[in-house]
Amino acid sequence: MTRKIIAILLLLCAPALCCACAGEAADAPPAAETPAVTLAGDSAAAELVLTYADGREARFSLADKLLMQGSYPPEFADAVMGSAAAAYGETAAVFIPASFYFEQPRDHVLEISRDNGETWQELTVPRGDNDGVFYSLMGFTAPEHIWLLLQGGVAMGRAPQYLYISDDGGLTWQYGDLPQPAGGWVVDYATFLDENEGYISAGSGRLSGPAPHCCRTADGGQTWQECTFETDFADDYFWVEEIARAEEGYRLRGRLQNADSEVYFTSADGLFWQQEK
Repeated sequence: MTRKIIAILLLLCAPALCCACAGEAADAPPAAETPAVTLAGDSAAAELVLTYADGREARFSLADKLLMQGSYPPEFADAVMGSAAAAYGETAAVFIPASFYFEQPRDHVLEISRDNGETWQELTVPRGDNDGVFYSLMGFTAPEHIWLLLQGGVAMGRAPQYLYISDDGGLTWQYGDLPQPAGGWVVDYATFLDENEGYISAGSGRLSGPAPHCCRTADGGQTWQECTFETDFADDYFWVEEIARAEEGYRLRGRLQNADSEVYFTSADGLFWQQEK
């Protein structure tokens, strides 16, 4: 008899419990919006600009950072040479490399905001032996997880490259390894899909066949495997514009050089890619 009473009470309470759960879900805060990030201005008045979907903008002046780096020659007057910017939800950051024109050695700078650009904190990124950063790529996989790829000047088609990873919002950094031959060529695309899985792509296939040098890591940049591509074009070559997860594996969007059109590939494991027909 007691069991029957308990069962009846549970049935009567179930709708109320469901409604309470639904109410909690409805009241849950929405995921923080990730704004578009751009670097604007010139070497005298450069700004980091965060643009949100509703048209709001947050701006951060880089003028004083440029003064710390010294004066660039006129040919490098466009924004901050070698800088990169990225955002994730309410967190935004701009990387400012130590200039090889600066007379005294100093570390790189990471300016980071955790409140949509209202306030900023200046952090340092160890300079190491990477003098003369001409080009950098940066991204977030979570508010506290930042990856940063730095490249030096190109000589004979090759450039020194360095991978940095932070798991604590830029307070400390670990070095990752970059593969060969991608480590010796100019990397023009990089992404991390989470803290462990990432891709880099070096150049187009002009010098290596129809496909670029593209590599995948599954351990946060410690080891890499080279990707292979199955293509149906012989008189053109492509470079990578985006790699993302799909319903069944992964999808890659590239751009054909001669045809100037998009080309797509799919992969089940992220390593072997087949061209979409």
